[in-house]
Amino acid sequence: MEGRDISLGLLSVRRCATTGRSTDVKDALYTIALKNADRYEALARRAATSSDEELAEFFRRMRDESRENAEKAKRLLSQRVAE
Repeated sequence: MEGRDISLGLLSVRRCATTGRSTDVKDALYTIALKNADRYEALARRAATSSDEELAEFFRRMRDESRENAEKAKRLLSQRVAE
């Protein structure tokens, strides 16, 4: 069966005709966004190990912002796919 294309601006998602699910793409994008947070966490640990607390705190803020952005992206993609 054919699926239905859903335009998400720069993204195009194909919704499965039988299940109606397009969560695979949404979940993949969410996972990618969370990986950025993991990278910032690793950088913060390295900076702290080097006794550079200012840089460590900067990377912790970047980690937190990245996690917030991942959650927002997931929410926005869910809304677009539901439309």
